[in-house]
Amino acid sequence: MIKITSISDYIKENNVESGIIINTLVSFILYISTWHFYAGVILFGDIQFLIGSVIGVYIAIKNKKPNQSILKYGIITGIVGGIFTSILIALFDWILYSLRVGVNIYSFFILLLLMLLSGIAVGLLGGAGMGAYFMYKEVKGERIKEDKGLDEDFFKDLIEDE
Repeated sequence: MIKITSISDYIKENNVESGIIINTLVSFILYISTWHFYAGVILFGDIQFLIGSVIGVYIAIKNKKPNQSILKYGIITGIVGGIFTSILIALFDWILYSLRVGVNIYSFFILLLLMLLSGIAVGLLGGAGMGAYFMYKEVKGERIKEDKGLDEDFFKDLIEDE
């Protein structure tokens, strides 16, 4: 059993779960604080989903383990965080709707379907975009290290030949 002493240790140990939790909380808090004046441009809560997805995926990827694929876990974090956020937002909207109109379970499922379309689409795009960005940075960093190593070997050989 691993003893976790701080929040940063927990995030490093459970990076994907932490990214999903942060994605969900940030998106949901942004949505409930901005729903009355911004519902979305293309999809419901699209900017809120995107901001939460970017922050959650960033946390998950920055604390990734060496054997984890950046793109795969970025997409997983984005989609699962989007699904959880969609459920919370649909529940929030359904409660507000039920207070005004009355309880109707079908309206919850319609709201859930609409939110899932937004959450999954934006979560996928946010996770894949952040994953691709970090993969590019990692590959670029490795290429610079390889090039630098070749130059150092070349110059060492020149010095030794003199």
